[in-house]
Amino acid sequence: MKISVVIPAHNRDTLLKETLQALLNQNFPKQEYEIIVVGYYKNTTKKVIQDLNSSQIKYFEIDSPWPDQKRNVGWKNANTNIVAFTDDDCIPQKDWLTNLVHAFNQNPDIAGIEGKTTQDNQKLFFHATENLTGRKFPACNFAVKKEWLEKIHGFDESYHFFREDTDLAFKIISANGKILFDPSVIVYHPPRKISWKNILNEIILIKGDVRLYKKFPKLYSHYLGFLCKSSWKQSFFSWTILFLITYALILNFIIGVFTAIILLFIFRFIISMQGKRFSIQEFLIFNFTTVIRDLLFPFYFFYYWITIKVS
Repeated sequence: MKISVVIPAHNRDTLLKETLQALLNQNFPKQEYEIIVVGYYKNTTKKVIQDLNSSQIKYFEIDSPWPDQKRNVGWKNANTNIVAFTDDDCIPQKDWLTNLVHAFNQNPDIAGIEGKTTQDNQKLFFHATENLTGRKFPACNFAVKKEWLEKIHGFDESYHFFREDTDLAFKIISANGKILFDPSVIVYHPPRKISWKNILNEIILIKGDVRLYKKFPKLYSHYLGFLCKSSWKQSFFSWTILFLITYALILNFIIGVFTAIILLFIFRFIISMQGKRFSIQEFLIFNFTTVIRDLLFPFYFFYYWITIKVS
């Protein structure tokens, strides 16, 4: 069984090289798989592909920076029956393709396979995806039969980024397709440094959750629970802290503010910082930016709820 690997490149040249090297070094017959990289024409991805000079790699450029559109271009140009997706900041294990193909051969009736994604992030301002037990469907480790991609028309390009991969899985499930989680299909997601701006920008991702819920309310509730439950919880706590500080201004400023800040730090540590390494400066910046994000969350949520329409 032959397989294609699709990578939406996001102008991370050094990381992309590591991903491609891991794919070129798979313990899978070279003639049985192809690698398709799709990049944005304004980026420098083409130079990376030229430097590697591998006949196994096909490169396409499009006039869009969004991963959903890149993945659609990738799978539509695939010349195999199975299309595997990963990202340009991930490292597939050496037996990734072997285990994927084995899983499809052992389960001929399935539509797709969700693999295990690992990470070892211990730092505060770093990001890494993790999926150890399934039901998250991240596109950094996901494979689908091409006939199913054609049947459901691939990725919904109205998402652009975030939840477009979950949407793909929900479309398959809605069409009675089976998705298998296989823990032997492993991709490592190295921690990638982010800035405080990335934390604030998380509120923009709310639109992906809102769109997904409006399209698949039952599936969303089944797999992900209450809509934006984590964000609502953190927002509620931050607004409570703001109320306590305001109340302290009226009664006892020093005691009230001190108590509110202590409660905030304890809550934030339990939710986001436990087990992470950070400096005092990072600690303060992280808490400040997350509080601002959480206070803004309800306004962004209701804006997206009102403005996002699905057919």
